[in-house]
Amino acid sequence: MEIGEASLEAPLDYDEIDSLPYKPFSTADLPINTLKVNSAARVGRDLEFQYQQIDTQRLQKRIDQNTVSLNKDKRLREVQENRLRKELREEQRKELLDNIELEASKKGKRYQLYKLTLDNVSDEELVPVSEFSEEDSTGMRMAQDGENEGDESSSYPYDMDPVKRETISILRDLISAQKEPAVPQPAQIGIHSKVAEQG
Repeated sequence: MEIGEASLEAPLDYDEIDSLPYKPFSTADLPINTLKVNSAARVGRDLEFQYQQIDTQRLQKRIDQNTVSLNKDKRLREVQENRLRKELREEQRKELLDNIELEASKKGKRYQLYKLTLDNVSDEELVPVSEFSEEDSTGMRMAQDGENEGDESSSYPYDMDPVKRETISILRDLISAQKEPAVPQPAQIGIHSKVAEQG
């Protein structure tokens, strides 16, 4: 999808910064095909990636229409539809979080996220994400309840959006491939669990 100034008719020129000299990492010995196959299988059944596809199509449709209804009832209906969609996704994410917690407790582990900033990088103890407010995390003043009625942004379990989760899964595949001969494996369910199967 083409968005941003670069997709407009007469975008302004921009400066480019020359890259520093570096030695490229050799990918010759990496099992690229195995990683791609496993990743494509996970992405294909992950509900969050399906949501992204749907949202992208909805956004593209709105951009193509290039209109906003001035009818109050229609706008309120759109806001209500957005709210219901968000609530449904939040319920499914909560179920995913519960499944992750259950799997972690079976293994005697607990997921914990920490936030590293310029202010705490020298501290001896890591600072849990839970100690940061949303304003601390974003650097912006957050809207009060009710200010963004149609906002579709959502929280992900452990702040792990689908791209972060897939990145971790690819790294796991890579680590496993380094320990064993590179053979395409059936895609791992990993952290998607039961929620992805509903898609």
